Amino acid sequence: MSIKVVVIVYNRLSNVERWIKCWKKCEPMGELVVVHNYDEGTNCYPYEHLCQENNIEYIKRLNVGMDIGAMQDVMNGLPYHILFWVTDDVIPMKKDFLKTYVEALTPDVGVVGMEISNFKSHHLRTTAFCIRKDVSDRLQFPALPVTTKAHCYDFEHGQEDNMLMQVERMGLKVVQMKPLKESLLWDTEITRFQRMEEHRREFE
Repeated sequence: MSIKVVVIVYNRLSNVERWIKCWKKCEPMGELVVVHNYDEGTNCYPYEHLCQENNIEYIKRLNVGMDIGAMQDVMNGLPYHILFWVTDDVIPMKKDFLKTYVEALTPDVGVVGMEISNFKSHHLRTTAFCIRKDVSDRLQFPALPVTTKAHCYDFEHGQEDNMLMQVERMGLKVVQMKPLKESLLWDTEITRFQRMEEHRREFE
């Protein structure tokens, strides 16, 4: 069974370095892939070289459609049975995070996410989640291809047809793995939880 952990990065090489360092210490399971959303004029060589020297698949794409555009490309083009999608500023807190997420994908569960939010709408935050290929193949994006912030907003936060709602209409559950303060991953942008020391104890 092919399991891909896809880290989507936007011009933050240090985050890629940190992810690779952590990945090497995680329980061996699946394959790490780095998708680099770059702007015109960006020097992509450091990202590509870093991935190559660590035997990690590197995919570069012009930053059109932002993270949801990249997600659409990955879901349509990358072979996998299970996809763990994560943004580069979300970091693992446990070495067995992937195993725990994959095991939670029981037949009645379509997506296991880091956070389900009711801010603006009832939705799954697309910063980190695990999904099966048979479920992701049935997702409908607002446009083909996704190109605008409005497309991204509708897919994640839309009031009528966001990702969470689509999966629930399939008759499947969308579940949050743990409360955020105990999450197996930490969104470093959420400053109300200061978990860096906890992360370092696990990985350093």
